[in-house]
Amino acid sequence: MLDGWTIENVGGNRLVIPRALTLPGSDTTPATSKLAEGDEIILVSGRSTHGLSFRENICTGYFAEFHSFTPSLSESCPEFSRDELFKAGLNSACVEVIDDTRRCRQARIGFEESAAGNECVAFVGAHLNYAGCLKDHRGDADFFSPRWRVFLDRRETLWNPKHDRLILRDKDGLVIDEYSY
Repeated sequence: MLDGWTIENVGGNRLVIPRALTLPGSDTTPATSKLAEGDEIILVSGRSTHGLSFRENICTGYFAEFHSFTPSLSESCPEFSRDELFKAGLNSACVEVIDDTRRCRQARIGFEESAAGNECVAFVGAHLNYAGCLKDHRGDADFFSPRWRVFLDRRETLWNPKHDRLILRDKDGLVIDEYSY
């Protein structure tokens, strides 16, 4: 658990690590981030372009369609096979539109793709976006990533960009880890 943990540098800047959403898009209240062995935190001193701190999952790549992240989010969202698309009753024009869409991006069906049909528009709206991905894959064994994105929401520079020492402390002030560069 990170509740009450702090990050500080040799210059005396000390900040409490904020709470994060375990499941963005579903959770409404940030919870205490609970780390398991092997989990990692990407701690960003700035603001989240998405507005939240969160645990990554196999669907969070959809966030990169409208927001930028550094380091970038994985864009390996789940996709449907052609067989699954045909079994869902979609025609070949729709399957082609979906095939031509980059992963973790919502397919755009414009006038030129009108042969894709209304079923295609409905399928894309229900499945090929973050909310649809959550609905379809939330129960998957590999759904959650071991990576958390935590934003400190600061505008000012907190750490020396050339050399510094960062110290992670638990709620009792004990040093958990140090990193020098």
